Amino acid sequence: MTEQAAATPAHGALRVTCPLENVWIDIPVGPDRLYRRPLGAGMVLAKLNRRESDRVSRSLANPYAGGWRIEMFGIESNDPSEVAEIVKRRFALLSCTQRLAPTYHAVLDRYDADHGQWVRVVPLWGGAGARQASLSDSRLDRWGELVAAWPVETGERIYISLDFFRESIIERQSGSLPKALLTLAVAFEALIGDGLDGEITYRLCQRASLLVTSGDNAVRTMARIKKLYGARSRLVHDGKTPTLETVTHLQQYMMRAIPSLARLSEACGGIKPALTVLDRAPFERDSRLDALVALGEESWWSKVDVVTIPGWL
Repeated sequence: MTEQAAATPAHGALRVTCPLENVWIDIPVGPDRLYRRPLGAGMVLAKLNRRESDRVSRSLANPYAGGWRIEMFGIESNDPSEVAEIVKRRFALLSCTQRLAPTYHAVLDRYDADHGQWVRVVPLWGGAGARQASLSDSRLDRWGELVAAWPVETGERIYISLDFFRESIIERQSGSLPKALLTLAVAFEALIGDGLDGEITYRLCQRASLLVTSGDNAVRTMARIKKLYGARSRLVHDGKTPTLETVTHLQQYMMRAIPSLARLSEACGGIKPALTVLDRAPFERDSRLDALVALGEESWWSKVDVVTIPGWL
């Protein structure tokens, strides 16, 4: 890793800065030094020096904020509500690379070349998250990869699933396993439950397994998902609190499933055609699905293959 200086932006360029609260990142940087490293997709990880960090901490009234921030460039919209939604979705995607959901704030700035400085346009607020988060440096790079590869046109159901998935991460980090499982179940059903009637659990789990695996692995994955998803019924109907392992394993599945359905939907021209491909998969091969579940060094989707997670099956 190397420290990089920021390039001089063009006049009128937009920047979103997102200070992170209660976040620790294992990069050895002195307190009086600035540190910047591109993550991809126009995002930059920045370590603030002591003076800037103290200023941000005071503005957020939090002594544990201000040390690190994410900067986002290349966002073309200048509508605050649209920019806030982009930022929200990007931070939700962070939870697909590491099962954490840090608290962040966001502000929109515009560069004034005449005075050589960024000028505040409007605060965008941000997203509540867990009280503490330790972000992996390598997973932040994967986050950049995922944001860069994310389809421009993505169905609303996928974003609903993404939002509930992040909420589940927060609940787990806060220690509430029942709430974590319930929000996770909503994310799961929103993602792949459209158009189902009759044998709903069976077809949900069949779709879920074929979305991430093939062959014998799909059979084993379906059985595992059915067991994990069954914890939701045991909670709702019997009041049985789920185990941490159950919540963890279902979250690990969703980390791959959400990006995978986004990619398959892009290839198929929408989420409904993508789900149709999954429904036909036991009887009819489809090259778009074959390409999705194929493993390869260049594929983001293969880097979080649930079958290879120790203890998942």
